[in-house]
Amino acid sequence: MILTENIQLLKTYFPQVWQQITDKKADDSLVRLEETRKQVSTVAVHVESGWNYIHSKYDPLGEAERFVSSIQELDPSQHVLFYGVGLGYHIQELVKLHPSLSFSIYEPNHSILTKFLSVFDLNKWQPGKQLVNMMTETTSDDLKENLRKFTHFLDKEVKIVILNSYDRIYPESTRKFVEVFRESVYENKEIISTRLIFSKREAVNGLENLPYMLEAPNILHGHNELFRDKPAIIVAAGPSLNDEYENLRKIKEEGLAYIFSVGSAINALISNGIYPDAAFSYDGSVMNAKVFEKIIDSNITDVPLIFGSTIGYETVEKYPGKLIHFFVRHDSIVDLLIKSKSEEQLLTTERLRTISSIAMSVLHQIGCSPIILVGQNFGYRGEDYYASGISYIDSKTTEEQKETASSVKDVYGNMILSSRGHTEMRLEMEEFIASIQPITIWNATKGGAHIDGTTFMSLEDLISNKLRGHGAIHKAWVDKLESLDIDETYLKQQYRNLNESCQELGKIFRRFEELLDEMRALTATKNVLLLEKAFNKFDKLFDRLQQNHFNIFVIQRMNSLGFAIVMKLFEEVRYHTEPIDKAEKVVNQFAKYMESCLDDLAAMKEVLKETSDRIFAEKK
Repeated sequence: MILTENIQLLKTYFPQVWQQITDKKADDSLVRLEETRKQVSTVAVHVESGWNYIHSKYDPLGEAERFVSSIQELDPSQHVLFYGVGLGYHIQELVKLHPSLSFSIYEPNHSILTKFLSVFDLNKWQPGKQLVNMMTETTSDDLKENLRKFTHFLDKEVKIVILNSYDRIYPESTRKFVEVFRESVYENKEIISTRLIFSKREAVNGLENLPYMLEAPNILHGHNELFRDKPAIIVAAGPSLNDEYENLRKIKEEGLAYIFSVGSAINALISNGIYPDAAFSYDGSVMNAKVFEKIIDSNITDVPLIFGSTIGYETVEKYPGKLIHFFVRHDSIVDLLIKSKSEEQLLTTERLRTISSIAMSVLHQIGCSPIILVGQNFGYRGEDYYASGISYIDSKTTEEQKETASSVKDVYGNMILSSRGHTEMRLEMEEFIASIQPITIWNATKGGAHIDGTTFMSLEDLISNKLRGHGAIHKAWVDKLESLDIDETYLKQQYRNLNESCQELGKIFRRFEELLDEMRALTATKNVLLLEKAFNKFDKLFDRLQQNHFNIFVIQRMNSLGFAIVMKLFEEVRYHTEPIDKAEKVVNQFAKYMESCLDDLAAMKEVLKETSDRIFAEKK
């Protein structure tokens, strides 16, 4: 009877687990329930070493008390993830001590989970409220996918509690779980960090940068084959850059290759009296302007800026030198407003994590060959983390960085230390290089990490053997670039539509505010009949919201994390039969989301007007 009721609860609250249990029959030959001397059940499992007990075969409850008392540093505000459920004795004991605790359970053994569901009533843990999530495994891919989904919407610190018998009976599976969990949390933090930093700014950057993009040449469309088969050097700010200033100075003076700086390398080069042919940038954060502070404060006009459409607008606004731009794929403002008069498809770069990879994409598209990497360490070089000469960066490697680093092969075949971030960026670059073959890329980073798809050769040897047969570079290349012929009629119409959509969105949100107030009142009076009608109104209004272009392309993207949480909530409450509880959850979560959207809508109305005044003023 308990199993039948639990199966129904799974279907309502944890449909994925319900589907897994339905699809795959448990193997009872390897898992069995036994009665202990204390007349409570324990569970035995068969592994290579024979039969082992998940709980004590004598006193499971006493064992659970001792286990829970050994758990240290538990903050009731944390979310607990139990790895290994067994028959749930330790979980029940911890819930007694902390009745308000929110938790999730991960039982990797599908057969043990089925035994647990046959003897314990899940209702005791208030599924969907206290018991937030349940996970199990039936395929080899389930672990990573389960934890990816679990960590994707975390809004609390998570404490993992591993049942000690699982560490003993399943040591390899337990180790793998902890490893994948840490990976998932790291990836999730990266995703959330990226969303919080860039999602709020991307539309603002796009609109603020629009006037500059309309005036400046587009390097992907207007390069006029100036760079075809000309060598190009991408100079990054890794510690190996310290070895190359004289070589770069020689290349610059003799015009042997184009020199393009990426990221903070511009400051190291200028500190050493070397002005690159251009600096690449596309970072959308407000801090990007700090990278170019020296150029801006010193009013250096001799270094052109090649900027991506998503760059932080403060950089472009203040930059004293010449501007050249390129479009970044899936830039909502560009996608909405820009069209070539000739109907030519807009050329873009991929969205890649490192500006080095972005620069490589641009240089490959405009025909540069070979491409040479300098200062692209993707790892630490002894005590050095960055090139010297960058005032706002401590170039030395910290002890913490060393402790958390992993070993990778360098260009000489030796092992060096590399951070997780370095490794991920290197792997992304390797994947990108593989996608654009055939291409010749020389890695001239002495002591840097080996990069698949590149061949190491010192910059001295490249100067002697590879750079002298390509002819001189075009020193006045910036003046030879052409601007993209934009369809201005299309731009005006699309901008008008965007503005109208913005005004309409304000009306939709005002209607939502009224409807949420109505639903709060109906929840307080427990008027279920009218509440169901209110939900129907909510669904129709939400459909209208999802049809609004300004919402989809601007506001929703600015609040992508909040929107993902709202959609997850909608999925969770879909099967709720209790309308009052469902209404409370929807109203509370959607109200938070809408408050953030309204703030962004007010700000974006100002940006829309300001940009309109700038780009259409002369044509009125």
